[in-house]
Amino acid sequence: MRPSRAARGRSPLAASNATAIGNADFTTKRLVDKIDYRATYMNAVTSSCPEAVRIPPYYDSDREAIATALDTIGPVESQKARIVHILDTLRLEEMYVSEAMLPDVEKKKGLSVNGTPGPMKFDGKGNLISKF
Repeated sequence: MRPSRAARGRSPLAASNATAIGNADFTTKRLVDKIDYRATYMNAVTSSCPEAVRIPPYYDSDREAIATALDTIGPVESQKARIVHILDTLRLEEMYVSEAMLPDVEKKKGLSVNGTPGPMKFDGKGNLISKF
């Protein structure tokens, strides 16, 4: 079983271009509403990669998108889910991982753990309060 991916937003460097949204399994209505379809479709056509702009199921909040992604990983308790939260794919030098990922991070050369584990926090609308 492959991991589920939930896209919460896009990098400001991408402007309103959502090429690669098709790589996510779930996303938010917030991201879908910001898509410049003309620019996105142009990139898909010029790269000969139309599947990259297919829009996955989207939800009103991060909490819903993340919960749905977790529902698809099989019979895994949420505390044992292996979760990685990145700012964007251009900046991978800092990421937040679930407690279940810590043993792998500690074994990986070149990675270090900073901080202590804690729960994901959401605002009143159900959107993740990002530490980035």
